Amino acid sequence: MRFVDRSLIEKPRAMRPRKTTISAAAQELLDLTAHFGKKAAALKVALAADDPVAAAAAVVQEFSAKKPPFTTYRKDSVKTQLYAIFHGKCAYCETFYPAVAPVDVEHYRPKGGVSQDADHPGYWWLAMEWENLLPSCIHCNRLNKHATPKLSTQLVELRADGTGFSEQYKVTTGKGNHFPILGPRATPASRDCSTEYPLLLNPCLDDPQEHLAFHVDRKKLIGLVLPKPHTGAGLPAHVSTTDLLPAFAEEIDQALKDKLSLRGAVSIHTYGLNRLGLVQDRTRVLRQLALLEESVKDLCAMIQSLEARVNDPFAVENKRIITRMEALVERTAQHMADMAKPQAPYSTMVREFLQGFEARLVAVP
Repeated sequence: MRFVDRSLIEKPRAMRPRKTTISAAAQELLDLTAHFGKKAAALKVALAADDPVAAAAAVVQEFSAKKPPFTTYRKDSVKTQLYAIFHGKCAYCETFYPAVAPVDVEHYRPKGGVSQDADHPGYWWLAMEWENLLPSCIHCNRLNKHATPKLSTQLVELRADGTGFSEQYKVTTGKGNHFPILGPRATPASRDCSTEYPLLLNPCLDDPQEHLAFHVDRKKLIGLVLPKPHTGAGLPAHVSTTDLLPAFAEEIDQALKDKLSLRGAVSIHTYGLNRLGLVQDRTRVLRQLALLEESVKDLCAMIQSLEARVNDPFAVENKRIITRMEALVERTAQHMADMAKPQAPYSTMVREFLQGFEARLVAVP
């Protein structure tokens, strides 16, 4: 997961006002009345005043037994803009989703219900808000069982034979309608999300690198992500984790005990950021990086060896070889740098792997 500045791209066409005298939110509510086949006087007044909040309240009052059928978030222009700002990657796991499955346009605050509160109708009033939408791969968004290592949230060593991913750790992950918070939950009546302390990271609102870190062990490469040490700023003195994610209660409690990021731990287990297939794919990238780094080190060592040859009868040929090897070093290093760009899968992990790369080259004997 990497931070994405949403302000760099404009709202999708489908979410812009259709008329200069009416907001996009009010327009969608106007469309809603056509769906229900009748109009409320209160809704007409609210729309005329261009007051979408009042309009939504009127809809709730008149059609309280029905779910608003919002569909704007499914429009092609919405998917196009999400693709552009996230470079075709899942907002949560950074997997390049177009290669395997269509994107799920995910609601950060779920629109249809809340798993942690059976009586909550969901944040349906945010269903058409651009800022609440994120692109997700199906595995991060949809509930499904995945083999997942049972981490103590401390750095752990999984055996090379992969038994850390055994069947006993097959659990349901995926965001679904999960939205665990601390503090009072916003309701359709209050709509005050400022009272909530979300425990799921939003890559457009949070800096994930404050809460998550990759386990980069150069002797045993495996693409695990773990919660980082964190001061717990904003957390109350006592945090009850009973109803957050029961399947991961032990790991989440341990995160608090170890003074690790609670938001990091909850996000890892909710989005399934350590599911087997994802860890395997990240590990493949880490091994590729390790191979490239060793190749650069070997090339640098051979260049140094050739340069150390004085009065060599093959000095002219050696110089040509050195020039070509230096060009190969430069191309390889550039390829590694490209793997850390925002457009590349798992770019945050790659950046962490590359930290200290130049220093390691200098240390080549």
